[in-house]
Order: sequence, then structure tokens, then C-alpha cells
Amino acid sequence: MLTSDIDQKSRLWNIGDSVFEAAPETGARLMRWRYRGREVLHWPNDAASDEIAEVWGGNPILFPFPARCFVEGEPYRWISPDGISRPMPMHGIARQGTFLVTAESRTAFTATFQPEQEARQAYPFLYTFSVTYHFSANGFTCDLVLENNDTQAIPWCAGHHFFFALPLVPGLSRSEHSLSIDADRACVAGLSTKGRIVDRAPFKSPVTLDEPGLADAVIHCALRSHEAVLNSETGSMSIVVRHQRSVLADAHAAFVTWSPADAPFYCVEPWMGPSNATEHGHGLHYVAPGERAAFSVEVEARLSAPDPSEDARTSRPRAGI
Repeated sequence: MLTSDIDQKSRLWNIGDSVFEAAPETGARLMRWRYRGREVLHWPNDAASDEIAEVWGGNPILFPFPARCFVEGEPYRWISPDGISRPMPMHGIARQGTFLVTAESRTAFTATFQPEQEARQAYPFLYTFSVTYHFSANGFTCDLVLENNDTQAIPWCAGHHFFFALPLVPGLSRSEHSLSIDADRACVAGLSTKGRIVDRAPFKSPVTLDEPGLADAVIHCALRSHEAVLNSETGSMSIVVRHQRSVLADAHAAFVTWSPADAPFYCVEPWMGPSNATEHGHGLHYVAPGERAAFSVEVEARLSAPDPSEDARTSRPRAGI
């Protein structure tokens, strides 16, 4: 583990073919990941170190709830178990929060959330929330762990927001990338529906990244596989995102797909359940007093021998993504 020359708030982990950069104390944010010299997680070069929480890049931690919570159509609020309507920021309270590094090694770190007044008002429980990354030569695992130190059950529905860099192979357009998610259901539950779950026709897998509507914060659930695979047309580069296998018993565990049309990234996000779980209840989990629960994911990069056509692709004008 090394301190980054780029940003004093971040640290570098060099492991085999991978270099990881993270800011453990600032939202427990994994910022960058390069594999065999290729950018896998997007992070804008002009991102300011004091604005990490707002950056579109890396992996923001979505805790205790992803996206927006609603109360009768009003966003950014939820009803806690005591019946009180409380504020809840977009994607929860962790991505902009302060963490304390409680364990660190050459291949891993654990950071524990230090809730301040705003976070305590939004999520009024006694708990310990920690984020642990284990890095390897071609990927990582991330464990979100919630320990209940309270006398009442604590609700949560956490998630990840991976910003994967595009194109996977230089010169490829979005139509030359595909995503495989084996799911029986697709839906949305955002501003346009005021938090209500509205079903959409499931996408046939694999689906190309230019498929209309795929990037509109679609929630893919009723999963038949714990894996989502982002692949290049040449087959030389792919990224695999895995839920913990136990989620297959949960019909509400999800992958979410989102991206602006011309962005240099594409988000494939494993969530415990749909957004606004606090109101509709689907995917909302509870941790009993004195118990602990974990939500774990794994991300792996695969790079095969270069396709013979890649040299030609890198020399042609780059297609829009």
C-alpha cells in the first residue's frame, strides 16, 4: 500500500496486474482501478479531492438505501420504524460520509462509518457500518457489513454504483459492447414514477449497450444468475460483477443499469433491492438486535490475447459512446 502522489487523501494498492486507488476515509470510495494498463473504473482526471462525494466515478457506497426514497411521492424522505418522516439524501448517507480506517494491509482495507449529526437524524439507530475491500491481481471483493447495536431491528437495502470505463477496447462504440444479465423482471422506481415500481419488458441477454432504455436506471431483478457480464465485441476484454450467491433466493436482489448517452462510463450496479424499498417494502432487509448482516460483491476483469482487428480499430476515428 502506498500513498498516492495524485491526491493526499487517497492510497494506492499495487497487486500483480492491477493498481487500485481508494480514499478510505472519504466515503470509503474506491476511485480508480487499472488492469494491465487499462482503465477499468472511470475517474475523471479533473476531479477535485474535496468533492469526492459528488464525482461520477469509481464506486460510491449506497447505504443504507440506494437512489431516492419517497414518502407519498415526495423524494428524499422515508418513514422510519418509529413512524417519523425523515430526510434521506440521494444514495443514502455513506458516500459523502467520514470513515475511520480500522484495518489495512498490502491487499485490503476496512473502513468504519463515523455518522455525524445529519446522518444520525436520517438514520436514527445504534449500529456499526463497515466497508471492506480485498484486492487481487485481476479484481476485488467488497463487503458491506451492518452490525445492529440497538434494541430494535434496523432496515437497510444497500448497493454499489460501479462506473465502468468505456470503451473496454479502444475504438469500440456502445453498439460494440454487450451486457449479459439473466433476469426475469425489469422495472423502474424513480422520479418519473414517484417511487412506485413500474414493470418494463425484460431485455434479451446479451443486449448491446446502445439498446434504447437500458441505461435509464433499469432495475433487473428475479435473477437467474448471480453474474452480470460486460463484454467487448472482440471478446478480448470483459468485466464480471457477481452478487453473493445467496441473493438468488431473493427475488428482489438486483442489477441496475444507468449511463448518460455519451458518457465515458457505463454503470452496472448490484443492489440488495429496488430503490424506494422503504416505502414499497420490496428488497428491504432487517438486521435484528445484536446481529450482523453482510452484502458482498465481487468484480473481476478478464483480458484475453488481443483481437487481430484491434490495431485497426485503435487507428480509426473513435466512435461515440
